[in-house]
Amino acid sequence: HGSISHVAVNAFIIYLAGRWAERLAGRGLMVAVIAWSIIGTSLGALLLDPRVVSVGASGVAFGILGCALVIDPKARTLAGTIARTFAIINIVSTFLVPGISVGGHLGGLAAGALVAILGWSRTPTDDQPLGAPRRVAVPVVAGLGVAALIALALFDVVAPGTAAQWGEATALWFVGH
Repeated sequence: HGSISHVAVNAFIIYLAGRWAERLAGRGLMVAVIAWSIIGTSLGALLLDPRVVSVGASGVAFGILGCALVIDPKARTLAGTIARTFAIINIVSTFLVPGISVGGHLGGLAAGALVAILGWSRTPTDDQPLGAPRRVAVPVVAGLGVAALIALALFDVVAPGTAAQWGEATALWFVGH
């Protein structure tokens, strides 16, 4: 993290929005959101900010916010209202505050929203007025996300420096085009 305030804001958003989204969506969907947000953040940063060093857990915070906004877009609870407010403030800050990884934030937000779209059914029931997690999709999406993270970690262990070289090659390609 870049500073104590950076840690504090990320921790607060992850705690507040994460508790709210986990209560609504369940642990399985939250595992998928976190795993895919890490991947989405990394891809977004590589694509949009290839020469900028990204730090912190903002991408995961944005992923959780993206998921929460898809599940409960009207923010019908106090936690939902606070999370939605933080999402708006942070999305605006992403473009106004210098030194923020725009690609990382947008990649995390998109990944969290996409996982929620794939893993959440909007069909309300008596006990779940906002809908419920899709029983088959959640374990599949979560499993694929965790497997992708493990594969990416092992890829750099098996071929040391490969991830860094791929990042440099990608950055050079984008600069040249």
